[in-house]
Amino acid sequence: FDIMGLLGNGADFAILEQAGVQECDIFIALTEHDEVNMISAVLAKKMGAKETIVRVRKPEYSNTYFKEKNILGFSLIVNPELLAARAI
Repeated sequence: FDIMGLLGNGADFAILEQAGVQECDIFIALTEHDEVNMISAVLAKKMGAKETIVRVRKPEYSNTYFKEKNILGFSLIVNPELLAARAI
């Protein structure tokens, strides 16, 4: 696998460009902030990332309606707390 990680503001166009998202197959947004994850994934998709995976924690961003409508075009929305609760 060819994986690159970059520390910086994921909602910053210059940082995303430096990371080479315009050529990446999968962009994964994993910050502590749901909104930053979503904005960075939208930008990455617009810049050319083929797939986008977003980690969210707020229930309103991971509910069934939001996932089904997928108005922001994410490949996958992951809520770790919800996944853990379902596994228990």
